[in-house]
Amino acid sequence: EVDNDWDPETVDPAKLAAARDAFFEHMPICREEGCPDRLWRKQRFGQTVEVFVLDSRGERSRSALPKRYLGDEQMQWLKQGLKESRARFKLVVNSVPISTFPQIFQGSIKDRWETFPEAREELLSFIEGNELPGVLFLAGDFHLAMIGRASLYGPGSRTLEVLAGPGAQIGHPFASWLKGKQYDWASSTNNVAALHFDPAKDQVHIRYHDDQNRVFHEATYRRRASTGFQKLSG
Repeated sequence: EVDNDWDPETVDPAKLAAARDAFFEHMPICREEGCPDRLWRKQRFGQTVEVFVLDSRGERSRSALPKRYLGDEQMQWLKQGLKESRARFKLVVNSVPISTFPQIFQGSIKDRWETFPEAREELLSFIEGNELPGVLFLAGDFHLAMIGRASLYGPGSRTLEVLAGPGAQIGHPFASWLKGKQYDWASSTNNVAALHFDPAKDQVHIRYHDDQNRVFHEATYRRRASTGFQKLSG
């Protein structure tokens, strides 16, 4: 966080540089030679899961045509990495949701993928058009917990997204509106989310703990042979 819901095209460059320096000084992440400011990266855990961590704020451009959510190099890196990955699961860690939300959530739409429709459709169409198995999105910064598809119809309707949070924050008052075919479950309860990947069963188990470490929701999904997951429980 350089500032709340900051925009890289309007934030003070000196403030942005100081924030990046502070991030790398305090996080166990090395700066890459030749691209010391790059935040996007990936980490593979054997053949079970490959984690793609996006910088989905620092490269945004509303002035570009079409509007850009990820830089061109980052988008190509992500698509190529997802397509070439041999891990059973590909976890895309995203700062804010790629899912669409009902009209009542319009107050926060400027901060989400929804206001970058070309980039959103490009990525979701690539995943589903190539039938890439085991791709799962994980996001936060929305003050609610959720499990559901990224879209009700069209690109994203087969792609699962998990939201974590809020964490020691005020819960989103409209979480109860997330019902129906697109959303399997939602809650505004403060939480920590845990994902357990089981390559032998081709399953991911999602567990939400409250502020007393009590599990208040859990669900299990099986990876489909093509894009998406089948809900088994929860």
